[in-house]
Amino acid sequence: MADIRSLGEAKRNPGSHVERDPGLRFAPPRLQTDVLVELMTILRTLVLLLLPASALLTSTSISALEDNTLEAVHLPAAKIQTALRWSLLPGAGHWYLGDETEAQWYMGSTVALLGSGLWLEERNDDLNRDEVNLPLIMLLKGWELSVFTTYRSALTKSGFDLNASHVDDTSVKNLLQAPFEWQNISDPWVWGAALFGSLLAVLESGDHEKKFSDIERVDMLGDDANQAWGTGLYTTNAFAISLGAGVGEEALWRGVLQNQLEHRYGEDNGLWAASALFGSAHLVGIDGSANVEGALFATAGGYYLGHLYQRNGYRLAKPIAAHFWFDFAAIVTSFLIDPENNPFGVDVSYDF
Repeated sequence: MADIRSLGEAKRNPGSHVERDPGLRFAPPRLQTDVLVELMTILRTLVLLLLPASALLTSTSISALEDNTLEAVHLPAAKIQTALRWSLLPGAGHWYLGDETEAQWYMGSTVALLGSGLWLEERNDDLNRDEVNLPLIMLLKGWELSVFTTYRSALTKSGFDLNASHVDDTSVKNLLQAPFEWQNISDPWVWGAALFGSLLAVLESGDHEKKFSDIERVDMLGDDANQAWGTGLYTTNAFAISLGAGVGEEALWRGVLQNQLEHRYGEDNGLWAASALFGSAHLVGIDGSANVEGALFATAGGYYLGHLYQRNGYRLAKPIAAHFWFDFAAIVTSFLIDPENNPFGVDVSYDF
């Protein structure tokens, strides 16, 4: 749910290489770390998101929802379309719009994460490990966020009133802080998502003989560590990916796609359409196999988060918080209950 966030699930078979799909979803990740898979995921997301959004912007006007009435707002749609196309490259959309600081930040972080991810990929291949590649997943989540901030900046520079058109104008810094603010954590829609994530991990853990207390070593991030240090590394990975998925995926799917679909088809139909697209991103895995259960779960998760987005005045803070705590609770609970079949594919050795 990184993500991003959809993150495909697969049971690990000891001694074998397992394909994992890192597409967007509202669920804990079991990911293939191959760079090509990451790039294919990005391309699939572009087809499901940017092309529909671009099509909705081909008109010379966009309807803004204000005070439950439709009001026409005229925009130079070509400029927004062009900015979205440039956003296929992290930071390029901002560069086109003249946002040099944002462009440099996204481009610089992309280069750094790509370099780190390629190093980790090679290191894991040398060690015959099949674990989640944190830098590459964070690169994808950063790209998702950059699409939203490009979209928002383009609307602003076109004279669009963000609040009147249900586009969240919250700063990126505050979006990143959203999961840890009490007004969000105390909301039943948020802590309920965390409880459900833990419950789901328990129900899916199945039968297992090896326990967390039996762990001797944890192999991850190109190294191996004892139980305490390895658990800390795992939890840090879970935190980073959950935060990246919560912010990046909500900004992309709720902040851009659902926003456009609601302007075009109305609140109810737009919510259902966005949820269906969110689910369809998980219907077919990278390996071509059907994932109907995952698609249905992602559709339900998308509807839950989309409805939460609506009922909170089209602000992203609570959907981000719910998404983060669901992922984090599910990923950590899964490791504590059944460390051998952890969602990150991390190798664990036991003291017996």
